[in-house]
Amino acid sequence: MVGCVALVSGMLLTAEAGASEISRRMAAGRLLFGEAPDVSLKAQEIYISPDRARLKYVVRNDGATDRTVVVAFPLPDIAPLRDNSGIDFAIGTTADFLETHIAVDGKPVKLEIEQRALALGLDRTELLREHGIPLEAYLSPLDPAAPAAALNALTQRQRADFRALGLLRQDDDYLATNWTVSTTLYWTVMLAAGRDTVIEQDYQPYSDHNLDPPAGLYLDDEGDARRDFCISDDDQRALAELHEGRTNGKTYTAFSDEVGFVLGVKGRDPWPLMNLKVVIEAREPLDFVFACLDGAKRISQSRLELAADRYWALHDLDVLFVTSHQLEN
Repeated sequence: MVGCVALVSGMLLTAEAGASEISRRMAAGRLLFGEAPDVSLKAQEIYISPDRARLKYVVRNDGATDRTVVVAFPLPDIAPLRDNSGIDFAIGTTADFLETHIAVDGKPVKLEIEQRALALGLDRTELLREHGIPLEAYLSPLDPAAPAAALNALTQRQRADFRALGLLRQDDDYLATNWTVSTTLYWTVMLAAGRDTVIEQDYQPYSDHNLDPPAGLYLDDEGDARRDFCISDDDQRALAELHEGRTNGKTYTAFSDEVGFVLGVKGRDPWPLMNLKVVIEAREPLDFVFACLDGAKRISQSRLELAADRYWALHDLDVLFVTSHQLEN
């Protein structure tokens, strides 16, 4: 493979999804390489659980010279909350809210961070900086690093201009930030000529946690869970039997975690993923995992596996983890 290499990784709110609100399942982004002739992705291993995602890439430089390239990991975009919906990042949030760790050939890598402010699809980062306004729209207004104090210092005319640019919106009796924060982690890596380089990635997937399972999970429910996560009749019967006490005499309630993962997006990856291995595993043996992953084998109710020499990833991967919590009888 010659030219710019795009390695696919785990959480990114894609442009197709829009940036006006946060996705229900915030899918992690792809690992992106700068232009690197004669460099190819030889193998990829992916492990996904509700708590951690671990990825391993084997990258080969078949050229005659070493290549130093920039590698980037886009985080999910953080969009403004609307009508108390979406995801609240206001408490204890840092720029790398996925707690990402990278190692190259076993050695930890220090990550740099680039953040941009987007409004109405346009980059307004420099305008905010000219007015001394921090980009971190996801921080609590009480946080001294938040934009609130700087916004209060704007004149009425400046506030009107910012509203016209889509940077602010009227929220009841006060103005609220309306821009989307785009965050990318990046670093450089030297790919030695004629050698494989192993890149390992570890991060906390963003999980949409619910105290109730999604509608449509059970046989008599109406909802989209069956379609969204490829849940079969056998799967639904197994859920019902366990949670109603017909498997081991104990009854359970169900919590759920929905995790998005970018295996690839149709139209973006003109080549298949080579030597791909995927493991998706719930926390406990009595938990369930569901996902629409072509060719995956169900090892148990809590584990799915995929192994493919060549795999065409045509859509994002949405994963549903169902936690079986025993009730007191």
